[in-house]
Amino acid sequence: MFMRRGFIRSLSVIIPLVILISVCAHSIQQAEGKSATVQEIPAGQGILPEDPQGAIRSLCEQNNLSYALVLAVYQAEGIDNITIDTAKSEIEKLAYYRNYWAARGYADEFVFDLMLLSNHYGLEGCQKQMEDGGSADPDSYVQRVADFKYNLEQNQGV
Repeated sequence: MFMRRGFIRSLSVIIPLVILISVCAHSIQQAEGKSATVQEIPAGQGILPEDPQGAIRSLCEQNNLSYALVLAVYQAEGIDNITIDTAKSEIEKLAYYRNYWAARGYADEFVFDLMLLSNHYGLEGCQKQMEDGGSADPDSYVQRVADFKYNLEQNQGV
């Protein structure tokens, strides 16, 4: 009888403790899920249809461009379906802009911004912005691409 009482008492302490732990664990999982979804990129964006991913990765490597950067550009522009032909011309255009600005002696950080500004506004539009006193980005295009690129690299391992 004494043994039973001790067992029942221990259960009366253990059961509420188990319930409390499971409620807290569930709350923590929900909180983590909410914070992760804020930073993650929606599944439809940046994910390429079928298997052009390998070909696009290869094109990025051939042109010495980051795969995450190319996907981030597409995300910033709201493009979901990427054909290999389109990707090839876009990747070559980005590489051209990068080389164009690097050849003019700009530091890598500025080359990145100027490459993206040229991609968004065109080379002449970017040059005009430079002539007008700097590399202003009224649409925050460069920051959006940089944020998408960071999220792809951190959250999706691209």
